[in-house]
Parts: sequence; structure tokens; C-alpha cells
Amino acid sequence: MFHTKYTGVYLDKEFNIKFGFPRSGTCSICDILAIKSVLLRRGKSLKQKKKVHLLKAEAFRKKKRLFRRQARAGNIVCLSFDYMQNLPLPDLKTNAVFYSHQLWHIVFGVHDLGSDSVTMFTYHEGDGRKGSNEVTSMLLTYINNKNNLWINFCHGQNKYQTMVHFLFTLVHCFHVFKTVTHLFTVRGHNYLPNDQDFSLIAIKKKKTHTHTLNLSNYQKKARKKLSLFSVVNMHYCDFVNMKADMDDYFLKSPKFPLKIKSACMLYITEKDMSECETHIMDHGRHAQF
Repeated sequence: MFHTKYTGVYLDKEFNIKFGFPRSGTCSICDILAIKSVLLRRGKSLKQKKKVHLLKAEAFRKKKRLFRRQARAGNIVCLSFDYMQNLPLPDLKTNAVFYSHQLWHIVFGVHDLGSDSVTMFTYHEGDGRKGSNEVTSMLLTYINNKNNLWINFCHGQNKYQTMVHFLFTLVHCFHVFKTVTHLFTVRGHNYLPNDQDFSLIAIKKKKTHTHTLNLSNYQKKARKKLSLFSVVNMHYCDFVNMKADMDDYFLKSPKFPLKIKSACMLYITEKDMSECETHIMDHGRHAQF
């Protein structure tokens, strides 16, 4: 059938059939606003909220493109890190396994936006969880003369005081960095390069049908065009209780409220402790202490 005939019959005149990409992992805020606009019939106010939400997401993407250009020029080092969806082990389709609790294989990816090099940290749920101690321990293993950090917000998984204390310690105690810029994404509109890395692993996993615990082989070979993924197998002894180690050096109730949940960027500079500067920027406000 010719394309003109197909579009004239199926799309325009008789059936009015339209095709689109299947949606998965959509933004919860956009979905809530869309449902409210139908149920409550407050179209103008909800459209204004959605417009503001999308403008915040676009501002984040502009900032990401700016830092990517600076990283590729060699001025800074910019990292993006996130967790992949848990992988079941063993990956079987039998009825007995479907009703049983399987061992979860956890993958944490760190993508260098300048060199496009990727490091995958892997461990199972018996070795660790997906908390602040695990994230900071894997970043401590990875970091070597880095300046800039990108993070993906996921239900309080990354916006916690342990991460703020960890970055502050790297700058002012260990003097690993001169400056650290910690940028928080807008949920549902992040479009981080980690998502592309994880999709390559998922596609390779479907083709190889790996059922065993050794998943490093197909994770290394998932990307062919650029350099292979570097896989680091983490164990229970590799994770450090960062929260307990740093609690003695920070106030439990700081004089200035951090309000980390509403923040969009955290900026820490290396100065004398008497002239210490830590900037927390949220959408529309700027604070310094």
C-alpha cells in the first residue's frame, strides 16, 4: 500500500488512528497535573504550574549542556551518577521463581561527561542497600581529582545530609577538591546519560540470557561504539558507615536550616574555615552560611 493511501484512509478519513511512542517512567508531577486538570477543571492554574515545572527542567538541561562543554574542554570534571533498576538473580521465567523472592543485583553507574567513560559498581542486596552509606562509599572509591558532581534525585535517595557532609569533608578536610558543585535534577525530566548506559545493559542482558551471578561480562561488553564499561564488584567490607563517622563533626540541628529537599544546587568552595562559604540555591532563593 502506498504511503499516501495509507495516511488518507487510516489516519485522516475513516479510522483516525494515530501512533505514538509507549510511555514509561513518566514525570509524576506532570501526570498529577494532567489528572487534576480533567477532574477539577482548573485548566489555567494547572497549566501555569506545569509551565513553571517545565521551565525548571529546561533550566537544568541548559546547565547540564554548559557543564558538558566545559568538561569536554578540560576545564572541569563533571560526573553523573544514578542507580539502575534492580536485576533479579537468577533471571528465570519459570512459575516457581515468579512466586518466590529472588536475590536483587544492584548496579550503580558513574558517567564522566567529559570523556564519556563509564564505571559500573555492582553488588547484591546481601552486601549492601541503596542508601547514603553505599552511595558515598562508591563515590569515595571512584573520585580522584574530580571537581564537579551531578546527581539524580530519586525519592530522597540522594538529597540527604550525609551527602552534604561527605562533599564538605572532601573539600575542607581531605582537600580533594577546590570547589564542588552539586546539581539536583528535576524529577521526571533529567535525561541523564546514565539512562542510556543502563538501557544498553538491559538490551545486552536480553540477548545473552544470563542466569548466573557473574554479570560482569555482558556489562563490560554492553557498549561497543565507545570504550567498554568498567565494572567494579563491591562487597560488604567495601562499604563504610559514612553517617556514623561524620556525625561527630557536624551539628545535628544546624543554626541555619539547610532545606535540602527544596534545593536545586549546592556549591562548596575551599577557603579558610573562618571564611567558609557554602551556598545552597533553591528555585528562586539563595542562601549562604
